[in-house]
Amino acid sequence: MERQILIVEDDAAVCWAMTQALEAENFTVITAPNAAQARRKVKRTVPALIITDLRMPGEDGDSLLRWLRETHPSIPVIVTSAFGDMDTIVGVLQHGAVDFLPKPIDLTRLLKLVTASLAEVVGTANLLL
Repeated sequence: MERQILIVEDDAAVCWAMTQALEAENFTVITAPNAAQARRKVKRTVPALIITDLRMPGEDGDSLLRWLRETHPSIPVIVTSAFGDMDTIVGVLQHGAVDFLPKPIDLTRLLKLVTASLAEVVGTANLLL
């Protein structure tokens, strides 16, 4: 689905805020509280974009990002974290994230990143036609 976004976030309040902001812009949002559930959801239906927290119980967001780059390299992934030092940011960008968004989440910036990332994917697809 072109406007379906998967949010992988263990903090229910953060997940709710992002969901509300995205749904207000007519995106369809599905959520997963951890990487294992995110993998299962991606195997069932491939979202247009994924937003994942970096630090979660169990498998972390960086490991999920690496799996996504191997299995679904065309899905843009935005990584969020409250622990965003320069090494962390550079690392997730090197592993294929389209951007890094620090917490607390700036919802206006989130919407801009999502829109720009999806527009880039559509533009790339049109170049291949």
